[in-house]
Order: sequence, then C-alpha cells, then structure tokens
Amino acid sequence: TTLQINCFRHFSIIVNGKEINSGWRTRKSEELIAFLISEKGSFISKDKIAEALWPEQDRESALANLYMAYYYIKRQEKMTGVRIPIESERGKMRINAELIECDLLKFDKLIEAGKNANAEDKAAVMEKAAELYQGLPFEENYYPWVSIIQGYYEYRYMELLDSLVLYYRKNHNDKKAKYYE
Repeated sequence: TTLQINCFRHFSIIVNGKEINSGWRTRKSEELIAFLISEKGSFISKDKIAEALWPEQDRESALANLYMAYYYIKRQEKMTGVRIPIESERGKMRINAELIECDLLKFDKLIEAGKNANAEDKAAVMEKAAELYQGLPFEENYYPWVSIIQGYYEYRYMELLDSLVLYYRKNHNDKKAKYYE
C-alpha cells in the first residue's frame, strides 16, 4: 500500500483513495508529519522540531509534546494498519521520503529534472510540475513555521510558469502561452 501525502493547499494523508488523517484527535501529530515532509526526508534534531511546533513553550514541555505527538502517530498506525515511515534516532527524526508518494517532493524532483532535460522534454516535465501545484503548501492548515516554505514554493511556481510562457511563445503556441500566463 502506497502512502500518498498531499501538501499543496490541503494537507492530506491518503491510503487506498481514503483520507486517513481527517479524524485525528490531535492536529499536532499531523503537523509533525507535515514538518518532517517539509524537511524533505533529512534528519532534523528533535529540539529544532519541538521549537518549530511549540514555539511558545519551554524546551522540556515542547519535547514532551513532541514525544506525545509521535506516540499518537504510532497509535494511529496500530488502529489503521498504515505505517507512516517516521524514523527516530539519537535526538533526531525524519520521514523516509523513499516510502511515500508526495506531491511536494514530486514537484521538487520535476523542477530538478526540468533543469537538466532537453528543450522538448523540458516543457512536458514543467507542465507536470505545474499540474501538481494546487495552491500554497499547507494553505488550509496554517502552521506557524510554514510561511518561508510557502514563499519558496510560490516563487518556484511563478518561475515555472514564466518558463512555460517563454517556451510556448518561442515555439509559436499562443494558446498554451496564454494558458500559463
């Protein structure tokens, strides 16, 4: 079973076509997953995570809340039978990006692939990336740490649209150029 995680506009965790995070008792568990995804599978110190998710709390309380959120994710896994691949070790955590399908991570991969593609493939790759962008990441779930990430993706998206407009103008496809304008 592939875990599909969507981050553009509405944050959702989908298994077999069903959103599984809608009935969660705590939004912080969901936010923890979102934060780990925004770090693209890198290990992040638990202190940094706790500070981002509970900025108003002292270190001890924030870390205690982090462990609670993590425990709750593990409990949800037992209830749903769906494993969320969070790895926790020696003061660090990450989400294993290899084990999930994620629109945000796929967008990044397509942008990178587009940079190295020949002109013909480049347009197709960039169009795929543009289709993934459904609005700002985590737009409907405002998290305090999200504005920098939203700014970054909004900028990348605008750059992408500009490239597509230029490409289609150069190739005399006014209909597609207008569409991406």
